[in-house]
Amino acid sequence: RASERCASDHDGTPFMIVVAALSIVLSRVCATDDLTIGTPHAMRPDADLWGEFGYFGNTLLLRMPVDRHTTFAEHFLSVRQTVLAAYQHQNVPFEEVVKALGVTPTNTTPLFQVMMVLHAFTDEAAYARDDFSLEVVETAPGIAKTDLTLDVTPGPDGVVVSLEYATDIFDEDTVRRLSAMLAEVVTVGVTAPYSM
Repeated sequence: RASERCASDHDGTPFMIVVAALSIVLSRVCATDDLTIGTPHAMRPDADLWGEFGYFGNTLLLRMPVDRHTTFAEHFLSVRQTVLAAYQHQNVPFEEVVKALGVTPTNTTPLFQVMMVLHAFTDEAAYARDDFSLEVVETAPGIAKTDLTLDVTPGPDGVVVSLEYATDIFDEDTVRRLSAMLAEVVTVGVTAPYSM
């Protein structure tokens, strides 16, 4: 669990490690030093909601600069600040952010093209309540909701990452290269965070 150790050493989370790595990869591929990643966030600030079923959520925007001359550790600290700042504004509806920025809503996501989704529960038993339980069922992928969606699922043998992509923008070979780049940046980042 190198990612957990690295995150803990820098007072962060594995989610922040993957966001940092993803932003580095996107910066290199897109040749930009300013990018935005969307992420769904479960909003249950009230303890009375913790035991309730249903989706209480919002979409957060993580806008971050990427300086190619910094180390992974330095970039991670910048990402950490961005994520924590986004959490402080988690109650602001995404639609209000879009409206405040004067962006015209479209059929696609108006403020980001890349989304990262962290799945918190992998144990079906965690969903059981008295005589009610849920079963996780795998479904065939449908139409991509963003240009690129990174799904991160923690498991007993590590983290499983999958990519969903718009086929009119990416082909399979490109996505495989992105996956390889992401794996390399995560590996180097958590094993040698003061490099890069």
